[in-house]
Amino acid sequence: MANIFTTRRIREELDLRNLACVVGTILRNENKEDIDDLQIFNLQETTMINKQEVPERIEQIPLGYKNNQKCSVWAVKSIDPTYGEVWTIMYPSEY
Repeated sequence: MANIFTTRRIREELDLRNLACVVGTILRNENKEDIDDLQIFNLQETTMINKQEVPERIEQIPLGYKNNQKCSVWAVKSIDPTYGEVWTIMYPSEY
């Protein structure tokens, strides 16, 4: 299992329920052979859309609650010399 980090802005601004949905999706999909190193999450009112470019895949995930924080969040996979494989969750403007 990869480590998951968040930026300070994500920790301070993103609704915890939204973060839990993003992290849950990463953990559910991380062992898939075709998972891309960039995962895009578009949070909408009642759904979250998870996209990747290579190979192209789109998944629509129901949130189970009304989300008032419509935004896009990225998860970027990298290798850290100390922690190994890590996912960093950030806003696109933080990339």
